[in-house]
Amino acid sequence: MTVNQNISLDSDPVLLEIFWNRLSSLVTEQAVNIIRTSFSPLVREAGDIATALFDRKGRMLAHGQTGTPGHLIPMTRTVLEFLAEFPIDTLKPGDVFITNDPWKTTGHFFDITVASPIFDGGTLIGFAASTAHHADIGGTGFGASANDVFEEGLFIPVCKMYDAGVRNDTLFRLIRANVREPDAVVGDLDAQNAANEAAGRAMRELIHEYAIHDLDAVVEEIFLRSERAARQALREVPNGSYTSVLNLDGYDEPIKVVLTLHIRDEEIEADFTGTSPQIRKGINVCENYTFGYVAFALRCAIGREIPHNFGSLSTFKLNAAPGLIVSCTFPAPVAARHLVGQMIPGLVLQTLAQAWPDKVMADGAGSVWGVTLNGQTREGRPYAAVALIAGGIGARSAKDGLSTMQYPTGTRCVPVEVLELEAPFIYYGKELLTDSGGAGRFRGGLGQRVTLEVVPEGSSCVVNLVCDKTRIGPQGLFDGLPGQIGRTLGRDGVPVHPKQRFVVEDSQYLVLETPGGGGYGDPRQRDRAAVRRDLALGYISEQAAREIYGLVD
Repeated sequence: MTVNQNISLDSDPVLLEIFWNRLSSLVTEQAVNIIRTSFSPLVREAGDIATALFDRKGRMLAHGQTGTPGHLIPMTRTVLEFLAEFPIDTLKPGDVFITNDPWKTTGHFFDITVASPIFDGGTLIGFAASTAHHADIGGTGFGASANDVFEEGLFIPVCKMYDAGVRNDTLFRLIRANVREPDAVVGDLDAQNAANEAAGRAMRELIHEYAIHDLDAVVEEIFLRSERAARQALREVPNGSYTSVLNLDGYDEPIKVVLTLHIRDEEIEADFTGTSPQIRKGINVCENYTFGYVAFALRCAIGREIPHNFGSLSTFKLNAAPGLIVSCTFPAPVAARHLVGQMIPGLVLQTLAQAWPDKVMADGAGSVWGVTLNGQTREGRPYAAVALIAGGIGARSAKDGLSTMQYPTGTRCVPVEVLELEAPFIYYGKELLTDSGGAGRFRGGLGQRVTLEVVPEGSSCVVNLVCDKTRIGPQGLFDGLPGQIGRTLGRDGVPVHPKQRFVVEDSQYLVLETPGGGGYGDPRQRDRAAVRRDLALGYISEQAAREIYGLVD
């Protein structure tokens, strides 16, 4: 049914709200289309993607309700990078752009961003874009061992995947020649392209249905309202400068991330002055990715109902000098950048707690752990597989933390059955870790113990461990205790380097114990019934119930 007149932004805000919801729905459908048509488990099962629509100036308008903040928010800058290389007046229907430049998109080569201009009757009206974590990109694999970015795989600069509908066959030949699973990588790229194209069609149909003759006016109103709402929400936060320090494992030597939040009326600046410099191993973070997780955490606490778009994001600023581990410069290695980048939301919330204690949660495991395998089957088929293993989330001011959840990435766990089909994993057990959640009035989420073995099928394979918080556990808030540190062990309990890359000729037995979340508040104030329930379920031990929580029966 077509609306007979153009949207009246002043007189019909209800119609604008309906239009906005329809817009959000179609970009969420874009994400679902990628997941349903993808080839690799990281996309199909884990949902390691993001989708978004942009206006014709390259400003993010709406995004899908599934996917990861580390993809979504950095992508707000990627379309602008495409336009810097290919100006608007040169674009044609059927053009499709692509890049995995870590400094221009989401921080490492595995994430490939594909964007398509949307034309309506020969007029450019916007862009549909998506980012997906691909199965493989060549190089040393998904790990932290590389010494520079050149070792980490295929670098795809900003270029055209399609030119006026004509496929760039040279690009696809280069991609297929450089990755271990070419069918999966190219299949996922085709899924992204098809989903973008479908989103573009849906966008055209939507503006025709609502008879929108001036889309720019609608877009500007959405941005204006989003920014106004974001600034209004920021007025509720006390002004001031608040500082916290996060200590992490690093690679061989510990690193620190220092954050000061400068809260000034209607704006927040995240200042990383004092943070450790970038290192010669692949845990460095590009500034785009850092901004993504800063903005995500702030929006979770402040005005969480406000959408992420160009308008609302304009209220957040980042100050990170080039060369820090959170704002690294080319050619720093970055493949495992999530080991630092996904810790940033916890640090942001720990810092914000000084100003707004009831609106935040304690620190958690942060970055998802990974075991990645690269090798060949007995039949000579190359494979690249990633097992994602989650820890506990920090407790909140009125609720316990969630156990074994992939926060803040937002991805899902790939089922054991799928992983064992994809690569030579054998799983022996997955279990919650008693006492791993930090004690508190509200308890931190539990970590887990995963026991598995890598058994190469007739040839050797390369294993990368991607783990952190094995030296210092996630911190609690307001007298809440820290969560348990993580451990990476081999056979007979022998410690294994949490970021080791090694070749497995015969088999490798691994026991991975992920960190638990920090507690919130004094454990002695925890509800007695909740303590007894935790004890009955095995979440805490009798000793912890007695000595930490003060349970006396």
